[in-house]
Amino acid sequence: MLRIGSKLAERDLDFEASRVFERCVHDFPQLFEAYYDLAFTDLALGRYSEALEVLANAPCASRQDEIAPTYLRGKIEAALGKNGAPAI
Repeated sequence: MLRIGSKLAERDLDFEASRVFERCVHDFPQLFEAYYDLAFTDLALGRYSEALEVLANAPCASRQDEIAPTYLRGKIEAALGKNGAPAI
């Protein structure tokens, strides 16, 4: 399923890809990559709060799973107009 969703996303069929990734998250809730890919398509679709929620619910089985969402969170925050600088 991940491969199908990725192929759809490569063709800019983000809505269709998100549906595939949603199904993958539902069927395989332990699979980090499904959550990450779903969050990425949510970002592409402008569904920023949904993307952040998906990342927050992603299972982390390894150190890499814990680190990988940092990049995507930064992209989402940039899309929201947040620069990530701490308030003084």
